[in-house]
Amino acid sequence: MSPPSTITRRSVLAGGTALAVAAPFVKAKAADAAVTFRTGFLSAVDAQWGAHWTATDKKFFEAENIAEEINPGGPNAPPTLTALSAGRFDIAIGNWFGVVDAVAKNNDFVIIASNYPKNPAGLMSLPKAPIRNAADIVDKRILLQFTYYSETIDGILKYNKQPTRYTPRPTGFSADTLLNGDGEGYFSYVDRSPIILEMRGMKPGEDFFVTTFTSMGYDLPDGLYTVKRETLEKNRPAVVRYLRALLRGVAVNDKDPDYLTDIITKKYLAERALDPKVQKRQAEIYKSLSRVDGGKGPLWFSPQQIDRMYEFAAISGRTNIPDRSKIIDLGPLEEALRTL
Repeated sequence: MSPPSTITRRSVLAGGTALAVAAPFVKAKAADAAVTFRTGFLSAVDAQWGAHWTATDKKFFEAENIAEEINPGGPNAPPTLTALSAGRFDIAIGNWFGVVDAVAKNNDFVIIASNYPKNPAGLMSLPKAPIRNAADIVDKRILLQFTYYSETIDGILKYNKQPTRYTPRPTGFSADTLLNGDGEGYFSYVDRSPIILEMRGMKPGEDFFVTTFTSMGYDLPDGLYTVKRETLEKNRPAVVRYLRALLRGVAVNDKDPDYLTDIITKKYLAERALDPKVQKRQAEIYKSLSRVDGGKGPLWFSPQQIDRMYEFAAISGRTNIPDRSKIIDLGPLEEALRTL
């Protein structure tokens, strides 16, 4: 009898804040495949990653003989792909440019799925200085939570043949800085800050605008599930089972966002006092972001999007990008979808 496949649990949380939040989370159990998962930063761990909470609560991972541990990282933790390279995690979340840069540094990484097949990012603006297209970005002050977001804005402007002339300004995770006049554009995911403004009674399209990056040509998938090639080659069946559990979680949340809202706000993330109305709205919006037209199912992105990924990599000045067959493998996801 052959030995069971394993995805070794090697996660180590760095930083006191991250540990304090992560301690009540899912603890890995004895199983033949312990998979570690980590998002990019603390504020991302909510309904945006609802498939993980539901798959845990419904014991979908357990049914697949997978032991998952969610490690949300934090301000003092290393970047997710750095931790993946160091062997701290088996599956990490990255973005396209981050994965390409990591591969350029001799990391043999493979993208196997996307939490956001439809790009969730965009720019929020107000009626007094609306941003409705790429040309409207020019000469505006753009509020960005991370400096590397400038590369995305630059790419969008170049793709639309506009001058890369705007003023990036650092900001936090509240759109109040936009409302206070600190800038004319505010970087946001469509399932985050716009919901908060709606809850305050502001009407999208009247009191504020959200122009998605996809509408400006940047329709790249985001939240890319990334693994080492050796993990995929040695433990492909376990990776398939992991993805199948996630897909089952997505299916439950699609049908019953109230269930996801309940387990997040009352069980797994109760200490964060999250607003149930916001969480439910996030879950509802995520349904439209978890799949693309013509795709094979949730977490799947299209060949056309892959073409655009390479196009934007070239626009950014990156060269010698590995062939898509070397850096992207949706085969395990296709198998998981086929066996649901």
